[in-house]
Amino acid sequence: MLTTIEKVAMLRGSDLFSATPNHVLASVASIAEEVEFSADETFISENEMEDDMFLITEGRVRVHREGKTLAELESGEVVGEMEALSPAPRSASITAKEVTRALRIPKAAFDEILATRFEIVQAVIDVLVERLRDAAQRD
Repeated sequence: MLTTIEKVAMLRGSDLFSATPNHVLASVASIAEEVEFSADETFISENEMEDDMFLITEGRVRVHREGKTLAELESGEVVGEMEALSPAPRSASITAKEVTRALRIPKAAFDEILATRFEIVQAVIDVLVERLRDAAQRD
């Protein structure tokens, strides 16, 4: 079982939380649950109304839609963050390519933290804006 300090270090390693101070990340770490997925296990399903986000801490996953691979992600990447911030059907499925460990962050608990920790709100907004800028430059 990971300690809070270990969870904070893992959260800090993701782009979504990299600019968030450690004392603030401790509140996110406190709600993050360790989970493990077996190889070929789909833990996010396209078009489903799920709202947990996951930080991959070990392993690799495949992001796919309608059978087509969109990306492969590994340790340090966050998946499911869009639906955790704004509920909607999942836009893609996520399947473990190998045994994969992650921190599951439930939306309800994350919303409570967002309501009281402006630093996290600002960090999340900054990352999402940067992703939109990157996407716009690719088009």
